[in-house]
Amino acid sequence: MHLARARKPPRVAASDRVATRLEESGLASPAGRSMPMHDISRVPIAAPGGVVQRVLKIGAGDRAGNYGTAGGVATRNLIKDTEAAIGDDLKPGWKTYVGTLADKSQPLTTFATTQDYYQDLEGKFAKVAKSGGKTRPGFSSTAYALARVTYGLQTGMDQSGLKPSEEDLAMPHRFPYSAIERSVGFYLAGTDDNAALERWTRRLYDATVERAALNTPHIDDPHELDWYKKAVTAQLNELHAAVLALEAAKGNGDALDLYSPVVQRLLKAANNMHGNIPDYGPHSKVNIPVSDRIHVHVERPEDWDEDDDAMQVPMTPGSHYAMAMSPPRVPRGVAVDDDDEYLVGTDGRRIDPDRVEDFDTLLNGHKRGKTTIPSLALDDF
Repeated sequence: MHLARARKPPRVAASDRVATRLEESGLASPAGRSMPMHDISRVPIAAPGGVVQRVLKIGAGDRAGNYGTAGGVATRNLIKDTEAAIGDDLKPGWKTYVGTLADKSQPLTTFATTQDYYQDLEGKFAKVAKSGGKTRPGFSSTAYALARVTYGLQTGMDQSGLKPSEEDLAMPHRFPYSAIERSVGFYLAGTDDNAALERWTRRLYDATVERAALNTPHIDDPHELDWYKKAVTAQLNELHAAVLALEAAKGNGDALDLYSPVVQRLLKAANNMHGNIPDYGPHSKVNIPVSDRIHVHVERPEDWDEDDDAMQVPMTPGSHYAMAMSPPRVPRGVAVDDDDEYLVGTDGRRIDPDRVEDFDTLLNGHKRGKTTIPSLALDDF
């Protein structure tokens, strides 16, 4: 998969660009944050036809349906897709609980929406960060699997069996985790209001939409494509729900810190967003020294001409939206080599800033954050 050659095309507003990506993938964008997130799978789980006893009913959303048998196909699919969506954030016991809800001997349980169903599970089975311990959540298994899809498209090889630690690879954030946590801290402290919270999380959301739009045309296997769309949809919906839940908790005057379950929920959702960690890159020599700086990625087009100074390439979505974040969120700026000559690419390449489309505009107050990485330690672009 390659990005098209670019020679300073007319500037396109971010909102128009996202709308184009949505249209290309058959996605439907919400009119605002209060609207439900779009469903890119468009394949809702259907309960078996003709079920009379509706002991578990989910009224709307991508898990909508009637589930009337604990071990039935519909209930097993519900548990499977719930695990893909939020399973990494739940303690053991939730699968038995869902099966019990769908048992014919139980009274009717109704959830108005899929998000209400998820919130019920999270309220009963959420993993809770211990006060005094680490506040950074781990990546979900879905985040790793989604990154394997992109990495496979980039390398032209099946990466489903990739073992990152054996190859010294990591999923490099474009917008660093420290900036995610700092931004949540701004909100808890009152420095940011709801609009600011929605603005920066929306960039993670839009980066994920655009990444999916780049990937989906190149996923040939229909089963993999169906899984990919469902997994991305679940991420988008969970980020939206996590933002609303935090806003509601703060609006209610709840005492909140980084360990609070509702805060951890947003940290996890934001940290897992596919558009911000879409692939794999070298860990020890690049990802670690880049640390908490913005990490840029561009893709070299097939017709790249190193000698054509007029030829430029755009940043890929996660990098573009990371650069669009306000500088106070990322005080160490965007990662460059130890001589402040080249950008440090997430794939270990050195990138001439002059060859990146609109780089000076996107820099917009961000400092150039020097790392300890020599340019000669990086690969040619």
